[in-house]
Amino acid sequence: MARALGYGLLAAGVVLIAAAVFMVYAALAGYVEPFHIFSFSDVVASYGSVQVKVVEGSQLSKMADLSFWALLAAFVASAGGKLADLGVKLIASER
Repeated sequence: MARALGYGLLAAGVVLIAAAVFMVYAALAGYVEPFHIFSFSDVVASYGSVQVKVVEGSQLSKMADLSFWALLAAFVASAGGKLADLGVKLIASER
């Protein structure tokens, strides 16, 4: 019984890791839009009477959203790794 549970946990862990990798790939390749959580305004530097736009707010927001998306994927992959490790330990304890 423990061996079957171990193989199930191992499979679930591998699926979670693969889903996290696909999630990051799809977001970076542009197939999927990450969650829109952050909304920043333009970064402007003033030099006397001249104002220079350093970074557009939309680009800064997109970078922050992608960073959050990657952090979420790292969490999912870490959870998958823990499940797979637990599954391997259950499989190895049966032998």
